[in-house]
Amino acid sequence: MEQKRNDETFQNPKAPKETNAYLVGGGIASLAAAVYLIRDGNVPASQIHILESSPFAGGSMDGAGNAQDGYVLRGGRMLNFSYVCLYDLLATVPSLADSSKSVMQEIDEFNAISENKTHAKARLVAKGVNGPEIVDVRQMGLTAMDRHHLVHMAMEAEHRLGTKRINECFEESFFQTKFWFMWATM
Repeated sequence: MEQKRNDETFQNPKAPKETNAYLVGGGIASLAAAVYLIRDGNVPASQIHILESSPFAGGSMDGAGNAQDGYVLRGGRMLNFSYVCLYDLLATVPSLADSSKSVMQEIDEFNAISENKTHAKARLVAKGVNGPEIVDVRQMGLTAMDRHHLVHMAMEAEHRLGTKRINECFEESFFQTKFWFMWATM
């Protein structure tokens, strides 16, 4: 028996108070969707539910740590000039500390302090003899054939790749390169 969908809520944009939104994943996409639902859809924040299986919110943009031991960002995001859509979004979100400011204003103020300049000391860290070691990535370890396979895969139409697995596109040695370790952990 086919169940009929109640289209009244979808057709009536004036029903935000009756809307419950369930967003899967606590990453930037769900967080952005929540902001737009509140700001543009007038959906009450209490009716937006973000479902996350991980104990950490933020998806690949999560962060953990402290000033003494350091911080870890799994996704390694650095907020540079190219995040125009994110900055536009954050400019509309009020600060928790000072509601007269936006989150974007707080970020700009933080970045204006020279001691807060973002700088990464490593692109890749591996388990060394005496603990974690910074891996020299000036050379990625790719052969000419690896580069050829990368270009070929990037230019291939998705439907032609079909159900190929990545190990069908590269030689086994590719999966031991520094490039692969960086790519696989992004």
